[in-house]
Amino acid sequence: MRPSILKLLNPDIIVEMLVMENCLEEWDKMLNTADILYSYAQCIYEERQYHKAKGLPVPLMDMQRPLVYYFGFSHLMRASLIRSSRSMTTLER
Repeated sequence: MRPSILKLLNPDIIVEMLVMENCLEEWDKMLNTADILYSYAQCIYEERQYHKAKGLPVPLMDMQRPLVYYFGFSHLMRASLIRSSRSMTTLER
């Protein structure tokens, strides 16, 4: 298992950044940040699965919420971006 720089990030701060970018309507930054949050959750999930498969103790991460929250929140933010971009293009017509 290769080490990842993503594990150095705090996912709760990434969630706060997404909320702020949504309020400021920074759509491009919000899309990038949602991708980073998803990549973080995926990295941690894969690492946990690897440790379980090898029979090793699962490493604990400093997170305020369960891992599934970060998967879901990243998808929710991407979905809201898609919905808002579709409504904008509908209004332009």
